[in-house]
Amino acid sequence: LNGGTTVFSATFTVTSAFGTLSGSASNGGQPISTGVLIVASTAPIPASPPDINPTFLGSSTIYYTGCSRPDGSYTFDLKNGTYYVSAWFTTFNGPLPTITRVDQAAVIIQPRQKTTLDLSW
Repeated sequence: LNGGTTVFSATFTVTSAFGTLSGSASNGGQPISTGVLIVASTAPIPASPPDINPTFLGSSTIYYTGCSRPDGSYTFDLKNGTYYVSAWFTTFNGPLPTITRVDQAAVIIQPRQKTTLDLSW
C-alpha cells in the first residue's frame, strides 16, 4: 500500500511483537533465593552493567532488565529478536562479596512465544 491510500477491512487483529523470557536461577542445583540481576540486550553486554546516563539514554542499544524471585524463577517480556543475556549473582565469604556472571548469546525471542533460559552457577 502507498501512504494516503484508503483501505477497508471488516475485521482486523492486532497482536503483540513481544515474547517472554523465563527460567530459573540456581547455584549448585539449588534455587537462588537472594535474587539475580538479569540483563538482556541486542548488543554484547559490558563487563559491568552500563551506567544510566545521557550517553546510555541516547544510544540505540536496547536493554531489558529483571531479577529473579525468592524461588529462583524469573520472567519478563522482550520485543521479538535475538539477545545476549547476562546474569550476576553475589555470594559472601564473611563480609566480602564475590560477584559472578554467566552469559548466553543468541537467545531468540519470538512474538507471543515463551523462551526458557535456566541460569546456573
